[in-house]
Amino acid sequence: MRNENHQLPLTELPTTTDVNLDSIDLERFLAWCRPSDRQLFEDYLQGFPIEEIARKQGISYTAVRIRLLRARRGVQSRIRGENGSAREGRLKAVSTCQLAA
Repeated sequence: MRNENHQLPLTELPTTTDVNLDSIDLERFLAWCRPSDRQLFEDYLQGFPIEEIARKQGISYTAVRIRLLRARRGVQSRIRGENGSAREGRLKAVSTCQLAA
């Protein structure tokens, strides 16, 4: 009995504990926004066209673009201020909101 090996080999256990860091970062970015900017970001990220967002908010197409631009810049400056420098991975969620010029 003393000579028997009492150790079992380790087996690989499948795990499904993937954490979606992008969604956590996006929620934090949206929390930094003013409520009106947050609504613009949420509508835009849900895929609503800018014309529809403008109708929903009761503002012009150009006003929506300007507000998105300013909101994006505000969040980016907050990220830079908190981290000391902007990191590519953290800005990915905000950059998805950028509009084609």
